[in-house]
Amino acid sequence: MKYKIFAVCDPEREYAEKFSDYVREHGNIPMDIHVFTQIMELRAFMNTQRIEILLLSEQLLSEDTREWPVGTVIVLKEQGEKKETDRFPGVYKYSSVRKILREVMDIYGQGDSIPAGERILKPACHVIGVYSPVSRCFKTSFALALGQILAAGKPTLYITIEDFPGLDKLLHESFESNISDLIYLMRQGEGDLISKMAALVGHIAALDFIPPCTAGQELRGVSPEEWHELFREIIDHSSYEAVILDIGSGLAHLDDFLTECDVIYMPVADDIYADAKLASFENFLRLSGSERIAGRIRQIRMGEPELPANRDRYLQQIAWSGIGDYARDCIIKDGL
Repeated sequence: MKYKIFAVCDPEREYAEKFSDYVREHGNIPMDIHVFTQIMELRAFMNTQRIEILLLSEQLLSEDTREWPVGTVIVLKEQGEKKETDRFPGVYKYSSVRKILREVMDIYGQGDSIPAGERILKPACHVIGVYSPVSRCFKTSFALALGQILAAGKPTLYITIEDFPGLDKLLHESFESNISDLIYLMRQGEGDLISKMAALVGHIAALDFIPPCTAGQELRGVSPEEWHELFREIIDHSSYEAVILDIGSGLAHLDDFLTECDVIYMPVADDIYADAKLASFENFLRLSGSERIAGRIRQIRMGEPELPANRDRYLQQIAWSGIGDYARDCIIKDGL
């Protein structure tokens, strides 16, 4: 299957190239990105290939634009209003690139862009769980270090499913949408879920993440079948080659989440309470008939690893801490 085409056409070459560079680095959109600065070269390209998304400068609109072989035309507007023009939806050109991309993918996601059952051709996607029955064992720090290290070499997505993840506080930002909104859109079954997901993902360096709920109770009504459907959508239809699931201890249907994972990293502390909790977890696996999960678990005993000195840059520096060293060892041992 050939990738669909996302084209940017704007007379300001520097603007168009910076936008396309951002999409390639952070968009994780299963499309080829093309840049044009003149309408003639765009027309010549369209004579041989269909464009799926065209982000077009307002200056270059023409009378026959609607007749072009383009799935979705979105206008780069010079003025601040982002309401639809007479013919095409528009986004404000001088917003941040991240904001423009979110709006573009939100508009695009309202259509039926990926036919049902069509998979993206890419290397196998590994679902990597990070879970521990033991508290205060650097579980989330390990998950984020692992994710950032993997993301330096392949498209990687981080999903946290915890009661109080606190990611907004660590990043000092608020999220307009989060994973509960994505699940709602999935339930509606309208349009392309992966494009809608691309409209809300955030970034920690090269690592993408789905903004979490403020409190995990918002996800209490999501069934194991719905989680499985969401994960399969991401595995089959996105360009991600690794998905990190940061799994909380208080989850209902814990065994279902762990079953989704190809490998499960389990940080544990070196003390008698940790050993007791670990024994209780192993007993849970036996009683629930989930012994097969045990073979996927890799226990990690980090002791007191070196942590980033700058708390304000903790997330950005965690990959280069002692915890990051443990994560690199795991990547090498398991061939991730």
